[in-house]
This record gives sequence, structure tokens and C-alpha cells, in this order.
Amino acid sequence: MESETEANPQNRIIIPNEIWIKSFSYLEANHLLHSVALVDRSFLDLSSDDSIWQDICMKRWMGKLNVQRFFVSNDSEYQQREGVISVGLAVAEEGGRVSADRSGDGRRTSMTYCYELIQQFGSPESLPPLNMGSLMHRPISWKEAYWMAEMDSRRQTISREEVVYYRFRLEYMGQPSKMGVRQFNADGTCDSPYMGLCDWSLHRKHLLFAGMFLMAGRDKENWGWIIGEDKRTVYFSVEEKSDEI
Repeated sequence: MESETEANPQNRIIIPNEIWIKSFSYLEANHLLHSVALVDRSFLDLSSDDSIWQDICMKRWMGKLNVQRFFVSNDSEYQQREGVISVGLAVAEEGGRVSADRSGDGRRTSMTYCYELIQQFGSPESLPPLNMGSLMHRPISWKEAYWMAEMDSRRQTISREEVVYYRFRLEYMGQPSKMGVRQFNADGTCDSPYMGLCDWSLHRKHLLFAGMFLMAGRDKENWGWIIGEDKRTVYFSVEEKSDEI
């Protein structure tokens, strides 16, 4: 027989939101996304609190490269300028589909796109390689930042901006170069200590440089890139100045 509490959720013992948020902060991302968030709208909202997801992001991004682009801005003027009012998430009553509100100006947010992907693939771990170019904007919540970083970590095509942004540590036949890191300049040149000034160009997943056609693959450990992994000359991406997370 159904109890009065089960029949009417409002009869549950009232626990302050701060205690719920503190309790949820001990859970892992998958539990929050696939268990807690599905209980009801109040649990979804509480488990989406920025304090929870910022801590999750900082732990998850430890040792990862170029993650500062996912940091959430505290600039309220920026959020107003972007027309963001809310990215509240709700589970629709019909069929349990997950839907998402749009931002104030009616444009589709990347969070909406994330949840469309969840409907199709189920979880971040099963997402296909993605091109984040059309999605990238500064996230407005740490939960969105988490999703954007997870999705981007599965991208398999390096961008020209990343080639220029990173410095590359060279190894030849498994031995580190003693000539320092290499830098590919925005003007399409690279100053090689051995060959002087050389041109470089990017062809989808391949870097053409100094007569070499090198494939760029993702470094799963640090979310950076490894160029020429199947060659004698291999380039590993590093950040010139990397703030500790």
C-alpha cells in the first residue's frame, strides 16, 4: 500500500539545500548525471550546483592541457551580453526524454546540444569524435564546462589554432631532443634548429613540415596531441606556461 509520503512528495522531510549540495559533492560525475539528476527536477537543479561541478572539473582536469578555455567566467556582463538567462534542464513527462531550455535570445546552447547527444549515444564515454568548432563559446556553468571538455577530449582532428598555441617536444628514435621545444608560427613558418626557417601547413589530420607528412593523434592521457607517432620523429604537445590546476 502506497504511503502518504510516496503519494505526496511534498510530505518528505525538508532538508536544507546546502546539505543536499554538500552530500552530492561526494559523488562522482556519472552518479550525478545518470542517477541523481533523474530523480526529479529539484535533485537535477541541486546536483547541477556550480560548487559541485567546479570541484569535479578541477580534479578531472588535473594534468590536462589547454583546459583553461573551459573555465567559467564570473563576468555577469559577459553573460548578459551573450543573452544567457538560463540553461535549466528538465526531464519531459512524455517518454522521459531529456530536453533543455534555450538561452534568452533563442539560440541553441551547447548544453542543449550535449543533451541531444546523450539521447542518441547515452553517455560521454560513448560519444563519437566531435568537431567542437561550431560549439565553442565560454561556458556559463561548470556543469556545461565539464561536458564541453569531455566532448572536446574526444575530438580527433587538430585545429590550426592548436598547432600554433602549443609548443612541441621532439623525440627522435625515442630520444628527447636537446635543442628545446619547437614552435609553429601563425604565419605558417617554423624555425628549425637543424633546417632553419621552414614552412608548415595542416591538412586535416596531417601536418606537412620539412618534407614530412605527419599524422596528428590525440594524447589520451593529457588531452594534447602527438604528431608523427608512427614515425621516427615524434612531436608531443606541451604548454609553454601551464598554471597548476
